[in-house]
Amino acid sequence: MALRVMVFIDARNTYKGARDAFFPPRDGQEQFHTLGNFRPTILGELLCARHPGGNPREDRQLEQVRVYSGQPSNARDAKGYAAQRRRVASWRQLGADVTERTLRYPRDWPREKAQEKGIDVALAVDYVVFAEKSRFDVGIIFSNDTDLRPAVEHVQSLKGRSVEIAIWLGTPPLDQPCKALWCHRFSRQDYDQVADLTDYNIRRAD
Repeated sequence: MALRVMVFIDARNTYKGARDAFFPPRDGQEQFHTLGNFRPTILGELLCARHPGGNPREDRQLEQVRVYSGQPSNARDAKGYAAQRRRVASWRQLGADVTERTLRYPRDWPREKAQEKGIDVALAVDYVVFAEKSRFDVGIIFSNDTDLRPAVEHVQSLKGRSVEIAIWLGTPPLDQPCKALWCHRFSRQDYDQVADLTDYNIRRAD
């Protein structure tokens, strides 16, 4: 019987990690904002197909790809809000389950950037609850956010649950204090397979 694989993706962490690893600023200027975007379901399929150690001993079946993302405020940032709605619609159309939380805006915004609040908590809670309810056999987290360590360590302690994490090659993993934890390290060639270069700031004709 195939192992049920569920993939949990921290969207901002994954996007920023790809940019840091593969698209650093040139001459002090940030590269175009679409670089770092990705297609979550394709990323999930790649992860499901890659067995720890490269030695497939058991069949794996992708159960679900879950994405956790901040959502701009329509009142504060109508353009960013509209772009995110188009991006999330694309993710959902391709089969991803998306959880969103509205960004927190500081008093001196836009001089100071809006911040994500509660995304890592939402991911961690779902990861633990779904593991305890036997919703997956293998839970893979794509993130290097060290705030997720307690959730990872708890799920590791559950009988019948396997924990894996994934990062972009060249970014630090969250697995160092965790025991017997497999880490997928995705290269630039891997990124090219999952890249989404759509500019969601541009409204397209229906």
